[in-house]
Amino acid sequence: MARQELAKNHIDIIPKYEGDPNTLSMYIGACEYLAVTFGNPQTCEYLAVTFGNPQNPADAINGFLLKIFQSKLEGGALQLVGSREVIPSWNDLKNLLQ
Repeated sequence: MARQELAKNHIDIIPKYEGDPNTLSMYIGACEYLAVTFGNPQTCEYLAVTFGNPQNPADAINGFLLKIFQSKLEGGALQLVGSREVIPSWNDLKNLLQ
């Protein structure tokens, strides 16, 4: 899919996630859609969004996406993730939530 400008309406497709296993697949699916659509395939596997090099705009988008994904966490999910110093990739975040 062609890269597009990441806009608020794209970010809004990600539902808030509080830690309920029944809604995890909706959260992951929306995050993966944005990772595929906007992530930089040159620097990462599409599901392994990493911070990359923040000085390189092509890499910086991956770190930005990871921060967006984390910003949608609330409640127990936020407590689980917030207790970690660094979560380096989307795969790491996803595995932590599962």
